[in-house]
Amino acid sequence: MRPLIRRLHEVIGLVIAVYMILMGVTGTLLTFREDILAASLPGLDTPAAATDQATIDRIVATYAPAGLRTIKLPKDGFNAYRVYLPDHRELLLDSSTLEPVADPLHLDGFFITLFDLHHRLTFGEAGEEVIGILGLTTLFIAVSGIYLWWSWRRGFSLARMRPRGESAAAYRTAHLTSGIVIAPFLLMSVATGSAMIYSTAVRDGLTALFGGERPVASMPAGNTGSLIDDVSTALPGSRPVFYILPRGGAVEPSMRVKMPAEWHPNGRSTLARNEDGTLAVYDATGSGTGHRIADAVYPLHSGKVGGLAYRLLIAATGLAIIYLSYLGLVAYIRRFRKRRT
Repeated sequence: MRPLIRRLHEVIGLVIAVYMILMGVTGTLLTFREDILAASLPGLDTPAAATDQATIDRIVATYAPAGLRTIKLPKDGFNAYRVYLPDHRELLLDSSTLEPVADPLHLDGFFITLFDLHHRLTFGEAGEEVIGILGLTTLFIAVSGIYLWWSWRRGFSLARMRPRGESAAAYRTAHLTSGIVIAPFLLMSVATGSAMIYSTAVRDGLTALFGGERPVASMPAGNTGSLIDDVSTALPGSRPVFYILPRGGAVEPSMRVKMPAEWHPNGRSTLARNEDGTLAVYDATGSGTGHRIADAVYPLHSGKVGGLAYRLLIAATGLAIIYLSYLGLVAYIRRFRKRRT
């Protein structure tokens, strides 16, 4: 069994090494996406004023003809609107003028492409399916690597994370040592990434195991008729994140809202209007354990919880994946060349 697993680990690892390097590079950069944009683009790294319905209406009037789907509202430290258009197109708008943010280096476009590469390989839904399959394959590589390391564990030493020489054996030893060190973080990163691709099935499984309560309360709407104005009353202490235009048969817009206790940076709480004019209020912090675990997948994967220390850990994991893939590739290539000579 061990020789078979070792051979599968080598062959499959060789095939997906480039994918792992790509995920490491793109994931590390995306961890600091908002920080880089806020530091580079004018006016973003400032406190955000409260959004009113008139501003939303202006954005809708301008971009609805282009197929506007969702508006992300400004927040402190990232003071700009982001509009989401069909075909994964996005625009950043100045929070005062509602004009596109000056971006001479096209940094925002670069990060949009980077995310599309990380999530879909730039191939749309088909690319997303490929990413899911490659993610599950990487899980096999990680688990089989732990299995292969176990019989070698008595030779473990952190000093061996760096190759001691230029031979294939030296690189293989460094690969084994580095692999077991980063294995917990690699498993977490790959498992959460795969769970995001198969989010519906994962959520269904988690709610079946741990509870799927999703209590939606009904309450009277305010006098203004604006969901924006109703947020603070319906979900006290929350921050409105997304204004979502009607879709899928809905006739009224809805909102995604972040409660203070939520890990998800965009919140999973929602506010919508019922047919009778009352508000449908969902506070995600009161949902079943299965939903709360599912809601934690994205922030754990992307470093959006735990502050700077956790983001640095996520970035370090991305860099370690690159290093691990490099060691494995070099070990294989040097052994292959030795056999040819």
